[in-house]
Amino acid sequence: MNALDWISLEAGAFYVMDRGYLDFGRLARIDSARAYFVIRAKSNMSFYVKESRSVDKSTGLRADQTIRLNGAKTKGLYGSNLKRVSYVDT
Repeated sequence: MNALDWISLEAGAFYVMDRGYLDFGRLARIDSARAYFVIRAKSNMSFYVKESRSVDKSTGLRADQTIRLNGAKTKGLYGSNLKRVSYVDT
């Protein structure tokens, strides 16, 4: 996870990481660099849904949502909206 601290972030770039990189302070740094990130969230991530968009479930999509973190520590580390997409590959 510390490798994120050494990477020079590029605006417009996408950074794709697995669950081990679920550090919202570091992810906020990516966001502030005007870059994007994709993570697999842990099942216990605490959030609430601000908006849900309809999806075609025949494509494997299960959810397309705008969320906000509401965990005691995480909402202070990452205060912006996040997009949550749930997908099942049968």
